[in-house]
Amino acid sequence: MLLVYRRLASEEEALLHQGGSVTIQMQFESMPDQAVEDEGAVPALLTEEQLYLTVKNLEYRVGTYPHEPWEGQLTMGEAARCGMEWIEMFLLPHMGADSLDADDFGPEEYSVNCYLWAWQEDAEAGIQDPAASYWNVWVDTRELTVDLTLDAVTGQVLSAYVSSSLVMEYQEKDIIRQLLCDYADSFGLGGKYTMFIGGSETPEGDFVYGELRQSIGEKGVYASVNASSVVVAAAEGTYWDTKNIFMIELRLGTNEVLTGRNGEVPAA
Repeated sequence: MLLVYRRLASEEEALLHQGGSVTIQMQFESMPDQAVEDEGAVPALLTEEQLYLTVKNLEYRVGTYPHEPWEGQLTMGEAARCGMEWIEMFLLPHMGADSLDADDFGPEEYSVNCYLWAWQEDAEAGIQDPAASYWNVWVDTRELTVDLTLDAVTGQVLSAYVSSSLVMEYQEKDIIRQLLCDYADSFGLGGKYTMFIGGSETPEGDFVYGELRQSIGEKGVYASVNASSVVVAAAEGTYWDTKNIFMIELRLGTNEVLTGRNGEVPAA
């Protein structure tokens, strides 16, 4: 019996480490207005204290452990929907696109992979803290790849890595700044300053490299956006094909990592 239990435990861990994937059709059903207004229909946002602790965990802690959803957490399907809705309703409008079924994005289906994890030290201590657990959601299409980290309870996007081969107006600096401001505002906690960290512009005014930061709330949390681009060349026989890949990184951080102490960073 002990051998059987050990083998089952080993198989369970192996299956959990494989994550999961789903394929989602392009059509979304709109939610009736009355359903949106129902109390509890939309999960509450993280409080300022919860957001601060979550970001600190992501900055300082290491070692992850996959697990099944706990009570109060999003299921795999719900996490996939949260990720897709964020892309459809937030990211794509900032990129100048209406939806993923636009001609530029190619196929009518795309792949969505999901992976739920918590911290290894919590698992070893037998702790199941829903607030210290996260969904990773990867979305792939022909011209767009998005890697999201979601809070496993609220579904809020804690980080987003986007790469796209589409040349669109989102490469302009002012649009990148607006993307950051709207992302920071999505946490509902306000902010006091915006600052540049490096960065450069082309003669045409495009924001090519560097980082912008926007404060969130009063506890020293900030949101940042980093934009860059690379040219990839592929050879097929005697034909060379080049493609410009534009990348955006949205993430959260704390001023403790930025300055090495508690306190506010002065505006640049």
